Amino acid sequence: MNSTISRTPSVETRKKLRKEVHFGCPVKGCGSPYLSWHHFDPPWNIDRHHNPNGMIALCLQHHREADQGAFTVQQLRDMKKQPYLKERGDFPKGRFNWRREQLLLLAGGNWYIGSEVILNVNGKNIIWLSKDKEGFEELNLDIYDSNGDILLSMRDNDWLIHAPFEDLECPPSANSLKLRVISHDMWIILRFSQLSKSELYDEVKRLSSRVYQDIREYIRRTWPQNNLTERIQDSMEFKEEQARKIFESVNEKIEDETITLCTIEGHLIWPLNISLDKAKTILPRQNILAGNFMVSCGVGVRIT
Repeated sequence: MNSTISRTPSVETRKKLRKEVHFGCPVKGCGSPYLSWHHFDPPWNIDRHHNPNGMIALCLQHHREADQGAFTVQQLRDMKKQPYLKERGDFPKGRFNWRREQLLLLAGGNWYIGSEVILNVNGKNIIWLSKDKEGFEELNLDIYDSNGDILLSMRDNDWLIHAPFEDLECPPSANSLKLRVISHDMWIILRFSQLSKSELYDEVKRLSSRVYQDIREYIRRTWPQNNLTERIQDSMEFKEEQARKIFESVNEKIEDETITLCTIEGHLIWPLNISLDKAKTILPRQNILAGNFMVSCGVGVRIT
């Protein structure tokens, strides 16, 4: 037995295990996409291994049951061959139980608070917020494939995948989602986190600094290099005062000492090709939006 090996398998093993169960818990009637990694043949306490043939992806509830012997080895092997979602011909779906009166969003390097629509393209809302009957803000989005068909939709924090994809990663903490469709060059990451105000200030400062580094590098790679371009690059210098202004604006809107942050990154391909990087939004024709703070806007970014 190797007593030093981590219980968490490698990236490739985790990807293989979640794909094997069609990205949802394979136990009949479950299908939860929030997966953990169960060692059953042999069990972890017998041999600390990461052999995918003796492992299976399960939700936390059924992982705990499996640890107590709820499923036989043969039953688990049958689940690997015929998982619940495959048997039903369904795609994964889930929910984020993050509901706040004030949600801070970071989407493509731009900050939003109290804004109803985050991104609207050609008259279509792509990312927006709604409020439930108790006044809590919830996330909505529509992500399309290259043909304009819905690939991922979310309504009031409930999300559903509608079409084939290459990879979906949802940790058992149920605070994030990573969807990749390599064949369409499309991906999206959603992540909820809880930050203290000091942690938020550090994050704002770090991203504000990165904005200038990233834009300078982007201009160097994509713009014609001439005297004007060089002057633009030289003028891009991070000043901490810019980060402090963003932080103070958040501080005015959220009185609690902890802040719930929803981060959205991705590469969207329809209706337009849009890159939502952690530090910037890259639009068609090499237009860049970054480091903006939008408060109580009807629409944060509208592209027509």
